[in-house]
Amino acid sequence: MPEGSEEEVKEGSLLQRVEQAENAREEGNAAFKSTDLKTARQHYERILTLVRIEGHEDDVDYCARARPCRTSTLLNLALCCLREEPVEAFRALELCEEALDIEPENPKAMYRKAKALIELDELQEAEWELVRACKLVPKDVAIRKDLEQLRNRQRDGKAKEKATFKGLFDKSPGFASDDRPADAMKSRFSERDMEDMKDLYFHDGDGENPYEAAEDPHRLALEFQATGRFGDAVLAWEASLAQSASRKDWADHFTYCLDFGRLFMDVNMDRLALRCFNKVLEPPQAGQAENEDDPASPALVRRYALLLKAICLLNEAEGDPTAEVSACLELWLRAERQASDSEDQPPLQARIEQWREAAGTTAGADSAVALGLLLLLQGPNSAAPHVFAEALKAPEDCTSCFGGPARYAARWNMFGAVLANRELYKGALEAYRQALGRQPSYPRALMNSAIAHSEVGEHRQAVACYAFALGKIPIWSTDSVWPLLKKAVSNLADIVDLAEAADAKNLTKVRQILGPELTKEVEPFVTFEAPEEVLARIGLPTV
Repeated sequence: MPEGSEEEVKEGSLLQRVEQAENAREEGNAAFKSTDLKTARQHYERILTLVRIEGHEDDVDYCARARPCRTSTLLNLALCCLREEPVEAFRALELCEEALDIEPENPKAMYRKAKALIELDELQEAEWELVRACKLVPKDVAIRKDLEQLRNRQRDGKAKEKATFKGLFDKSPGFASDDRPADAMKSRFSERDMEDMKDLYFHDGDGENPYEAAEDPHRLALEFQATGRFGDAVLAWEASLAQSASRKDWADHFTYCLDFGRLFMDVNMDRLALRCFNKVLEPPQAGQAENEDDPASPALVRRYALLLKAICLLNEAEGDPTAEVSACLELWLRAERQASDSEDQPPLQARIEQWREAAGTTAGADSAVALGLLLLLQGPNSAAPHVFAEALKAPEDCTSCFGGPARYAARWNMFGAVLANRELYKGALEAYRQALGRQPSYPRALMNSAIAHSEVGEHRQAVACYAFALGKIPIWSTDSVWPLLKKAVSNLADIVDLAEAADAKNLTKVRQILGPELTKEVEPFVTFEAPEEVLARIGLPTV
């Protein structure tokens, strides 16, 4: 702030402040025209401290001069934010939105807001703002030109996206398994599994992946997941797979593939997770290590993949889920217990129960999850909730799939889903809250929370959860979530603007309308409770 401005703000009358602000605006505009953006910004920031509308709405003379002065300054400052390097798109967006609060029909504010949204890659919302601006000033050539360019970019982007993610949805050849013995793979996997092992490289060296040449894409992938940037995490995992395959580091390669599948599970895309797990379950390449005690060894990773695959098959089995899940868990148990196939043995469920009984309090989370999956297949009256509760109380074990702290949120989410399937929605919401407390950017728990909120009539909370999840998941995976949000919004008949924003898929507008309630609904708790305390509060159904 320039010297003396604090005294002016404290001592000057309202109209004196406006005069000072108008003078500062002229100086700022002169600096802007001479491309001295730094000086221009100093003048504009000073004006925003001098001239405020809030609290002075009844002063007609003051507001008549203050409103246009503040509005133009907000827009000039937004333009500086967009032109300076590095671009401050979020700051520009906030400034434009404040200008629109003052003058809702200001086309310049809409135009610059659209520019900020384009920088943030929120193209649909940018288009909406440009269309609004065009309607107000139909002869403005710059706005119409930018709208046309944006629509061309969207068309090109959709075509490129369809080609880029063709492997995810259309199954085409091209994965590194092409040079492996086909007969050996066919002896262990179905035709569907054979197809699903392909196409994990979405960009495949075409230069479109921004992390392709990163020094450590694995580290980036973990950072992106931790901060909820799942679209970037997908690309970073892809780059990790490509680099590890290039250097023939198969231990890392299959570990990354497993973690890639876990990411897809976290964003509620089990079908894509299956492709990763099927890749892990290919026959090992010659020379691949088989050290059971090595946490990064393919044998251990395959065990994890079998258990995770069984979970995905609950929703994604093409045939009989009971048969497919049981067959997958049979392979998992043999690998876990290092047992051979034998005709004279008890059924699968009995063997897992015997194992858990013999292990006592040391029975791990993985065994509870496996047993819980089998019980889920038996219907709503099984003891599945109690077994998944045991998974929550299992001792910490970082050498197991679900025993480490990093998967604790997943255990709470699974427990919540089991309760929700039994229509115990209040308990489910508490379980999801525990999951989100440990992993705030957890799309699957957010979407499960939204469903549970809707079931108990808390539709605004449901909208908030869907909106938060939409801001986290990859942009190409949002089409399945928007209808759920719109359905939740349809139960809020008193909020017309929210329905319009949902119809337009304008996430920025949705979040703006929700305001503090969005943050309140998804704000993670700080105090961590022992699982026994939470389970006691929830209560478990009688069997």
